Amino acid sequence: MTIRNMLAALAVIAAAQTPAIAVAQDGDQDGDQDQAQDEAQDSGAEVETDWFVYVAEDESECVALSTASTARYFRDGSEVTANTDEPYLTVVWRPAEGAMGQVTYQGGFPFDSERPIDVRLAGESFELQPQDIWAWPANAELDAALVAAMEGADTVELSSFSGRGTNVVHTFSLAGFGPAIEEAASRCGG
Repeated sequence: MTIRNMLAALAVIAAAQTPAIAVAQDGDQDGDQDQAQDEAQDSGAEVETDWFVYVAEDESECVALSTASTARYFRDGSEVTANTDEPYLTVVWRPAEGAMGQVTYQGGFPFDSERPIDVRLAGESFELQPQDIWAWPANAELDAALVAAMEGADTVELSSFSGRGTNVVHTFSLAGFGPAIEEAASRCGG
């Protein structure tokens, strides 16, 4: 699976706008909105969700993912405007690679590699290690701790800095997070 295919599948699922866990298989990216909507409705999970699940055809990879609900940008203490690509927060299962619930954040811009990304939710704090446009926890234990904290929270806020010094704050809703990661884990051997 390529990131492009995953993001295309997300676009199909998001277009379905159904209040259930939306699941897309590899191949849905060709615009088969009806199939994605049917799969979402057939999942049996009747929850409001801001999270979606992508499953590779051979179930070698499953991704629970969401886009930011808000984005704020600051420079020198003042709020500014900025143009970035769409940010994504994902939890990935790739059993063959030993990735079982790996949290990744794609901010939509190159991060300042010298500054860790602050993650805040439900009174807890975590750090993600940036590399170019991606960031993740330093190890599997921190992945597991962050996922557990996300299951008990309503939102998660990620505060990072661009290579140009702009402080970027993305907030992600966690509505439907628990059912989405359960679906992804069950499909990919978790």
